[in-house]
Amino acid sequence: MIWMLRQQSRMQMVTIKNPLPHVQGNAFDAGGIEARASIQPMRGSVCANVYGLKPSAMRLMLFDPSSKIQMNQGVCVDVDGASDPDFRVVYVQEWLGHGAAHLQFIPEAERGADA
Repeated sequence: MIWMLRQQSRMQMVTIKNPLPHVQGNAFDAGGIEARASIQPMRGSVCANVYGLKPSAMRLMLFDPSSKIQMNQGVCVDVDGASDPDFRVVYVQEWLGHGAAHLQFIPEAERGADA
């Protein structure tokens, strides 16, 4: 609970979308749920060592566990909630007072279902 109070000034609204089953690519439900989260750049060697990506392609999302964030969900961070998500959840961990997720950037050309 203390963590959430400290993060209030950094919180923003994001839209969480479930992946479409049996569809290849980065296809997600058109609708989603809104959640408050703190989105921060990933730092250190985690991006390169674990994911093989540059830190600019990853974000750390801190959230209230009641948001029920799950692996492979799409997250609209820097795009409108009606758009295709610009990030995908690749890791989730929850604790008593908050949760953390690693988000991987989805390039604009790769958003949506594969043709």
